[in-house]
Amino acid sequence: MKHKVLRLSLSIILSLAGLYIAFRGIEWSDFLNELRSVDLLWYAGGMLGMILVIYIRAVRWRIFLLPIGRFPTLRLYKGTIAGFFTNYVLPFRMGEIVRAYVTGKFLDKKGTLLFPSIIIERFTDGVTFFFFVVIFSLFVKLPLSDKQILIVRVLLVALLLVFGIVIVVYYRLRHRISAFLDKKQGKLSTFFEDLHHGMLALFDIRHPFRILFYSFALWFVTGLTYWAGIRALHLDLGFIEGFILMVTAMIAIAIPAAPGFVGTFHAAMVYALILLGVDKSTAASYAFLQHLIGLIPICTIGFAHFMEAHVRIKDLKSVPDAKP
Repeated sequence: MKHKVLRLSLSIILSLAGLYIAFRGIEWSDFLNELRSVDLLWYAGGMLGMILVIYIRAVRWRIFLLPIGRFPTLRLYKGTIAGFFTNYVLPFRMGEIVRAYVTGKFLDKKGTLLFPSIIIERFTDGVTFFFFVVIFSLFVKLPLSDKQILIVRVLLVALLLVFGIVIVVYYRLRHRISAFLDKKQGKLSTFFEDLHHGMLALFDIRHPFRILFYSFALWFVTGLTYWAGIRALHLDLGFIEGFILMVTAMIAIAIPAAPGFVGTFHAAMVYALILLGVDKSTAASYAFLQHLIGLIPICTIGFAHFMEAHVRIKDLKSVPDAKP
């Protein structure tokens, strides 16, 4: 209990610090004027893009679940968006647990049966995001000097090669690693055992090319929502900058924060935009509105499906390996 209180307190402090950094010293009149000038058509397009991102996740999840059965995509979508909703409103990022249970209600399956596939999905997101960033950086003109671009690209290609070597070595040693972890006990060993099982599951994924296609589509559409935010605020930035902001945001929301990634997201967006030549008041307006592009549709639709499933928070405690 003390550990959870400490984690929550630290997350709130980081969020408050992020909000202070993002909004300190801005011209509030300029901030409000930017909000009033929003192009609602582009803004609505960004929201629709976020809904499409969740649907793509559901389609991809259906493939991950093929070893245990074929399930309707719409029901998987309902559970997925309900899980993302809880990440916006509950501490400790409980969305994955809720997602398994809500979807289990829709499918008449136990949440514990579905949860391992979500762990696999986490690994897939991390791997494909890394590949997306590497490929993206090789084919676009970054707002850096030629020397900086060369250094970034060399480092990314080197990381990609190292990553490939690690995967090959890990695959060859997988049985020895399993035997080693089976002899260990404790929370730390359980954590590494879960990671190991996730990696093993990645090696056995069915339809890997379809998984890659949907994963890249997921990141591409996510980037489009950031570009839609740029167009909605009439910023003098382009398509590429939208994807730079998306990559920045994905890194920022990995930092522990209060529910909804408040603060860390805003600070990252503001300072990324300042580096791209946008003044701070306008950057703060973008950060505020871009956060809502995801929050409004996901919380509205996700809450509706969460209530539809009649899931109680106390039900989530029955997943011993998935407790936050």
